[in-house]
Amino acid sequence: MKKILIFLFISMLFISCESKISSSNEPEQNLTNYQKVLLKAKEQNKSIMIKLTSEDCHFCKKMDREVFLDREVIDFLDKHFIQLTIDVKKEKLPKENLHYKVTPTFFFLTNNEKPLYRIQGSWNKKDFIELVEMVLKKEKGA
Repeated sequence: MKKILIFLFISMLFISCESKISSSNEPEQNLTNYQKVLLKAKEQNKSIMIKLTSEDCHFCKKMDREVFLDREVIDFLDKHFIQLTIDVKKEKLPKENLHYKVTPTFFFLTNNEKPLYRIQGSWNKKDFIELVEMVLKKEKGA
């Protein structure tokens, strides 16, 4: 009987701890991808880059192959930004003031959601990095 009581006590303790762990994660699970990116940007003191794309966009796929798979570009963007990709045909834009005409379009925001810049269209690696460096200079002056 004593062993059964100990077993029940340990089981209840384990269940109690497990429910506390899962309940502490629940608020984050209910956040949108944009809200998660925003929290991460604030935690890491980085700006946000939102890439608007669509699965039928030829130029989006071209940039994905030729620019976004390049290690230099990956490291550069990871160093300065928290990134979010949105398929405009499947998802709503996270903010009402984000307007676009073509994909790909790239929005750059501070971690306080202040718009910094918008880049439209497809670019090669060199030109894209130069444009993003211009965004970083603007951010420092903002």
